[in-house]
Amino acid sequence: MYYDMTEGHLISPCDGFLTYTKIQEDKIFDIKNTNYTLKDLLDNEKLAEHFYDGDAFVFRLTPANFHRYCYAAAGRILFSGKIQGKLHCVRPIALRTVPVFVQNCREYLAYKNKDFGMIVQMEIGALLVGKISNHRHAEGADQVRAGVEKGYFEFGGSTILLLFQKDIIAFREELYNRQSPDGEIPVHMGDFIARLK
Repeated sequence: MYYDMTEGHLISPCDGFLTYTKIQEDKIFDIKNTNYTLKDLLDNEKLAEHFYDGDAFVFRLTPANFHRYCYAAAGRILFSGKIQGKLHCVRPIALRTVPVFVQNCREYLAYKNKDFGMIVQMEIGALLVGKISNHRHAEGADQVRAGVEKGYFEFGGSTILLLFQKDIIAFREELYNRQSPDGEIPVHMGDFIARLK
């Protein structure tokens, strides 16, 4: 498979349906029928602050999509995180204090690319059936490469999220020609989706 490894190009990490959006502090991401702010998704307010006014790429995978994914760009590993999912009680008294029924399990890797700066690539598992299987890095490994498999979802449709800081990314406008009425753009792993601004 051919991946465009041109410097300053970002590739799609998976097959699926892409939605591109600007990130505001109060932006709500509707992922797997659950609403999240960026702070909630990352479970880390300080990390979320780095991406306000930046750009987000949300890739929705369906059961028909190939469920392996790669890195969208090369870079030096900074840190990773794993957030366990939550299933809240549906009793009326609980609903007054907890506004969501569920939160999906999430894993992410923050890494630094020489062109794009800090990138967060997050995998979000599907409820009940989603299992994220990310490959572990070899002892002492501190680099990732674009197009190298990052992991796979074991079952069911899932989601990948890419986050970029302000004024870094220029979305590939020609992709809008493929956009469906609901705003999603079909993409394949390795498609050129954005460039350095």
